[in-house]
Amino acid sequence: MTGAEVTRMIVAGVVFCMRVSHSPVALLAPSLAALTLACSSMTEPTVDARLSLDASSYVAVSGPTLQSPAIYRFTVVARFRNTGSTDAHLGRCRPDSPHPMFGVMLSPSDPRESSGYDPVWACVGHDNPIVVAPNETRVDTLVIFGPASWDGRTQKPLGKLEGTFQFVYFGDVCNATHGCRSEPFTVSLGK
Repeated sequence: MTGAEVTRMIVAGVVFCMRVSHSPVALLAPSLAALTLACSSMTEPTVDARLSLDASSYVAVSGPTLQSPAIYRFTVVARFRNTGSTDAHLGRCRPDSPHPMFGVMLSPSDPRESSGYDPVWACVGHDNPIVVAPNETRVDTLVIFGPASWDGRTQKPLGKLEGTFQFVYFGDVCNATHGCRSEPFTVSLGK
């Protein structure tokens, strides 16, 4: 078809492709046969990722501290694999932070309780995320501390320090349907 171009329309998340001639008649009365649900010559970039940890259980140990109660810590090795066809962008607190922002959530989530390991981030605005290219795996070794917060009046720690949790990265590929949550893991307190 000479003088025709492929035009894409996205309606309710479905990609429709059609050939449109430069003829005014073709613009007024497009053929339904030209409308298809996919174009073999055009592919949309895919966004997908997997986040995994090095273990399914951890022991949080207290270290020397002048504070009461004790501060517990454990180390995770997080592997973020970009399985999509476009770059993944992970948020970081400062433009030069060496690791992505993360969370440690209860699993399953419970509105009556919170994780004692979920960090409180106080970050600056910037446009320098960590970029993970397609088919690239990023590995971070992170020390997780808890409790992350205390009641200002009673000085008692907030959040659970033992139980089942999930590790989470924050970024443009991280939403309810794309895998920026680890499998659940358990944490117990050691001496």
